[in-house]
Amino acid sequence: MTNPFIVLFTFLLIFSTTNSVWSQATYVAERREMALFGTIDLSNEPNLKWSTARGAEPGFFSLYDDARFIQYSDRYSIDGYLKKVGNGAFTFPIGDGIELRTLEMSKPDRITDSYAAAWIGGDPGIHPDPTQPHAGLHPTRQVRSPIVSVSAIGQWDWLTGASGILGDQTTGTGAGIRITVSTPDLSRFADKNELRLVGWNGSSWVDLSGRPAASGNISNSKLTGTMIPGITAIGIGKIRSTQMVLFPNPVSDRSTIQLRVTTDYTGQAWLQIYNSIGQQLSSVSVNCVSGVNTFPISIGVLEAGTYVVELKDIGGDQLNATSQFIKL
Repeated sequence: MTNPFIVLFTFLLIFSTTNSVWSQATYVAERREMALFGTIDLSNEPNLKWSTARGAEPGFFSLYDDARFIQYSDRYSIDGYLKKVGNGAFTFPIGDGIELRTLEMSKPDRITDSYAAAWIGGDPGIHPDPTQPHAGLHPTRQVRSPIVSVSAIGQWDWLTGASGILGDQTTGTGAGIRITVSTPDLSRFADKNELRLVGWNGSSWVDLSGRPAASGNISNSKLTGTMIPGITAIGIGKIRSTQMVLFPNPVSDRSTIQLRVTTDYTGQAWLQIYNSIGQQLSSVSVNCVSGVNTFPISIGVLEAGTYVVELKDIGGDQLNATSQFIKL
């Protein structure tokens, strides 16, 4: 959106004594913005609905300086696009008018940085992201390892100042910003430790978390990741479900220890052993099948101590949380 026409509605009432804002009409049409300042209590008028157009050039509620929303909930949220200009940390209280799906961002670098977001419910492979530069469908199986699939519950449209859609002279690629979202119920999708925040880069969903980063897998759990440039939508992905058990553990009088792996991965993998200071001691090629696998690990040459075992796919991406054993 170039040179957006910012609309300050004449019926927007600003109360300087309470530093709060409320409006009798809260819809922003295509290619329009409503500029907001101060603290806006979304519950102040319980019958109001705050919404914007959701097309290729959506409308925006645009917050400047230290403006923020308070008292948001499932009932009181922004059904549409919310834009934030400035270098302060911010919470986007966005949703679909029925459920709140907040997106929190850490402090950007510049006062001219601008970011916008909206929650889009439904399968990203069926319900399109309407905005450029990567408008269209984002299939949930179009992923980059270690992500194996993305939740069909919904996605967050993510717009940056550097893309040009948020107006002239706005900046910001999102690089390094910490993003935390409020999740739907994901208990049927993945375990807590399998969840990852993911971003659409124009061709696939990529991992933004890099590690277990979810507080839970039920509704309103928190999931965190670190933004990278080029992301235009945010979703919830999962990694391969791989469980590892080492036995016997601890071990003292054996030259071999057994590794039992339960995984949905099929193909060549690398079984690697590291010492307690992170030095790789061995790397052995193994073949995994979906289900239960048992691999012997030779430990006869190892001295007494604690060791870490990792399993990586053919591309070098880790399949499991690290497991360790002790040699007495």
